[in-house]
Amino acid sequence: MTLSPNSQMNLSCMRGGPGSEGSIDPDETPEERERREKDRRAANNARERSEKKHIFSIVKFFIFTLFQITC
Repeated sequence: MTLSPNSQMNLSCMRGGPGSEGSIDPDETPEERERREKDRRAANNARERSEKKHIFSIVKFFIFTLFQITC
């Protein structure tokens, strides 16, 4: 695994986008709203798992590199 100096995490979830509060349909039924909210939470959870995997792989890389340097 190699990391470039330009590596960075995708933080697009921190700013409003197509799924932000402004795009709620006022004619939406409670069932549709509940389904949309469930889908939104599932997408957020998947994104968070992916970000955690990325962070853990970086930490593992640096620990492995440090171990090689000290031994």
